[in-house]
Amino acid sequence: MPAEFSLRFEMTVESLTQARDELDRLIGTLGRSGAQGAGEARAGAADDDPQAAADLAARHLRQGLGEDTWRLLHTAAATFDPEHEFTLADLADLLGVELPTAKAWHRSASKVMRRVGVEVLQKEWDSRAHQNRYRLSDSHIQRAILEAGQ
Repeated sequence: MPAEFSLRFEMTVESLTQARDELDRLIGTLGRSGAQGAGEARAGAADDDPQAAADLAARHLRQGLGEDTWRLLHTAAATFDPEHEFTLADLADLLGVELPTAKAWHRSASKVMRRVGVEVLQKEWDSRAHQNRYRLSDSHIQRAILEAGQ
């Protein structure tokens, strides 16, 4: 007998979009023929046009993130090039918030990025400074986030 599950969510556009994305992910995981999850659709688009795939990912992110978490990613994209490393403390300063707030926003954004299947921020542990250093994953996602707007 197949596993059963139920969904519980608010009747808002954002909640319905998140539920749809989760169902797309589950369908993709089950590998049903003719059905594509959001991540699989982006992977297929990436084969043809990496910028189109990044644009699609940014739209999914924009729909799934709250204003503050989107502002964190948008600020990173507007301020740093993919070659430039930065810390969450750098972003906190730019956003005018305390570091714990920026960390909380990053945790929230990370959950949505995993659900959408896109890595916007790559991290690397800096053992000398005892903190993570981040960089944008590539110029396509940077451009897509900037074009998706504030």
